[in-house]
Amino acid sequence: MEINLFKTSALTKSRVINCYVTNTTIGPSINITDNLEDCRTFKDACTQTIIPLMDQKPNLSTVLKSIRQEYEKNRQREVQESVKARINSMAEFSKRNQLDTYKILQEKQKIILNERHQQELRIIQKLEQHDKDSVSLQQQHLLRYYEEMNERKKKLDKEVKEYERHKKVKAIIDKIKTDQIEFRQVYQEINETFQQCKYPHELKIVLGDITKQLNLLPDAMEEIIKQCKTYKVSERESVTSGQLVQRLKAVLEDLKRKISEVQQAKETRKKEEQKSKVIDTQSRTEVLHTNIKPTEMDKIISKNSLHTYMNLQKFLVTFTSSYDGLVKDERLKNFKRDCKNAVNIPVNAISAVTSQHLLDKYLKLSHLLEGKRVEVGDTYITATQHPQGIAYCTNLLANKFVLQGDVMISSKPDAAFAYGATITALWYANENFGKLLLAHFHKQCPYLVPFYPPQTVGQDDKDYYVTLGYQYKNNVIEKQDKFLKRMAGIMRLYAAIIITRPKKGQRNLHGISEGWRWLSAILNLEPKPDITATLLLEFFETAGSTMGIAYGTSFRKLMKFVCSVYFPSIQKIDKGGPVSRLELLLQDYVKLGRFEEPQGILPNNFW
Repeated sequence: MEINLFKTSALTKSRVINCYVTNTTIGPSINITDNLEDCRTFKDACTQTIIPLMDQKPNLSTVLKSIRQEYEKNRQREVQESVKARINSMAEFSKRNQLDTYKILQEKQKIILNERHQQELRIIQKLEQHDKDSVSLQQQHLLRYYEEMNERKKKLDKEVKEYERHKKVKAIIDKIKTDQIEFRQVYQEINETFQQCKYPHELKIVLGDITKQLNLLPDAMEEIIKQCKTYKVSERESVTSGQLVQRLKAVLEDLKRKISEVQQAKETRKKEEQKSKVIDTQSRTEVLHTNIKPTEMDKIISKNSLHTYMNLQKFLVTFTSSYDGLVKDERLKNFKRDCKNAVNIPVNAISAVTSQHLLDKYLKLSHLLEGKRVEVGDTYITATQHPQGIAYCTNLLANKFVLQGDVMISSKPDAAFAYGATITALWYANENFGKLLLAHFHKQCPYLVPFYPPQTVGQDDKDYYVTLGYQYKNNVIEKQDKFLKRMAGIMRLYAAIIITRPKKGQRNLHGISEGWRWLSAILNLEPKPDITATLLLEFFETAGSTMGIAYGTSFRKLMKFVCSVYFPSIQKIDKGGPVSRLELLLQDYVKLGRFEEPQGILPNNFW
């Protein structure tokens, strides 16, 4: 009740001074002027309402109370709305002001940071420039110092190198001089060995390339000595001088061996001459057994050739019978298959592509015949697994090589020399292998004896042509061109063997002298159509060059006989392709005075 009276008293007083107060005296400032018209209207309304009501005494207090309450509500609402609006306005202004201030501060901060960064850069640049100037000056001094040191070092190195070179050259020259002295001693020994030989004529026939070596080696040594006089020698010349000494020693050993062979051959020949009558009688007896008249024998084979041929064929029969038990034992089928593979695989792969490749194939075959363990595909085999295994493998290998002449070399003539080198090396280590090889050669190609087998009484045509070397397939004989091609391949392989330079430390047991024997023997027989011209053509193409070097004048005389006497006798009975090719070859020989060296021949010391 007291609060209500207080409110009524305050409003009454407020109404009295309301007309004189133009601004808000408490709370948020409110612009009253803007609502002056409303106040006047409100005042008039109050006057019009209150005064009449005051006259009505009974309800005055109630009316005033109601008016005050209504006015108070309106005023509070307006005050709250005004305060709220003011607060929102101030908050918005404060927010905008803070944002603007933050942006300004950020911009200023950026400007300050940028200026600081630029200043730091300028300081750094000045420091770097100062460092560069200081370093550059120091570097210049150091560079000059190092250049001077480098020049002095170069000069010193040059002097040291020159001294070392001079010292090295002097050592090389001293070594070459030592080699020269030894070379002269060996050469002198060679001369003395020549003078001591009891059979110089026979020795001259078998010298081979010894004469050529004795001409070339001294010239090569003399050339090195000339270089020593000008101090223009290196380690290469030192090595070469040592090699020349070794080669000359090899020539000396070869010469001694050949002299020994000549002496043995001479002694053997004397013994053979003593037995010649017995051998002649036996040979003619064998011929009679084949129904060949003795008067016809000299036309188809010489006495010595017949003796050699029959002995080899007997040896082949005896040797093959030595392993009959192995051949006939079916339980050893796998072992025999492995033996064949151990022979066939290396032989088929023989090639002169490199010395190491050829040596690898030779070692595999050599180890097989020695009874050593060898690899065959994905397994291993030793020929001694059976007591007759080595003999079995030896004959397999000999026959395989002859077949290679038939199959491989007839199509690829250059391959003959790689096969010849391998055969010669194996022959040197295994004499039985060599005998078996010759026996198979004669069996496949009797013209290598040389022998022209006649058709005996009662012998059918098929058996006769097989004896001549022809092959049958389904009882049909092969064509003549194929037959001649096979015979040419076998002849080329045989000729390659006799001219093969032996492996280092070995010698050729069937060398150039066998070529002379065969050529002399066949020229003493009457020629036959096709085959004689074919054999001579292959022999001259393969071995002619080496024969000419080995026998010199004797060979030229023999070739004169071939060109003027023997070849015309061939032309009388034969006009085929082999004769035409042989004629062209002989014409080239007459023009050049020699045969060309065959393609594919292996160089000296190939392996």
